[in-house]
Amino acid sequence: MKNSNPTGCYLTKEQVHQRLLGYGAPDQTHEITKELQDLGKFLVQEKLARTGAIETKATLLLGYAVAMIGFLSLHETGWRIQGLGTLQSIFLVMALVDAFLTGGLAFCALRLKDWQWISQGIWLPRALVNDEQLRRHYIECLHEVDSAMDRVNARKTLLVDYAQWSTAWGALLLALAKLFL
Repeated sequence: MKNSNPTGCYLTKEQVHQRLLGYGAPDQTHEITKELQDLGKFLVQEKLARTGAIETKATLLLGYAVAMIGFLSLHETGWRIQGLGTLQSIFLVMALVDAFLTGGLAFCALRLKDWQWISQGIWLPRALVNDEQLRRHYIECLHEVDSAMDRVNARKTLLVDYAQWSTAWGALLLALAKLFL
């Protein structure tokens, strides 16, 4: 699986909490945590944009797969394989199976949405002393959401990569079937 984090450094929730505590007394670190919170919001927005781009690509691949299935199924030679040569028949059937594989992979990438989001329980914590503690709490929450989105996007990207390769193989199989007409 590809690592979309360029430094390869993922922090656990506890590590983030410890680092936030290390920034000093809550009454002295307002600007630091404000900047960190703004960065966290930016990172989550970037992950949402990346998710949108991945899903757009998956939608295009799904559309291509459906078109390929339609072409192979409705084309006059699509289901009259007995009149075709053996090699051409094999390539057409393999291209059809490949189109279903492409569609399945793209569909799975679109359906994958199991990241956690900020719940009301997280957004409205019970026991905090001041606004700086609340800001630190929100930074921890943004970190969790960002990490979860990163994991989901990595899986989506992997599925889309496989669907792209499957599409390329399907196109090659169709070209080979045409070659043996």
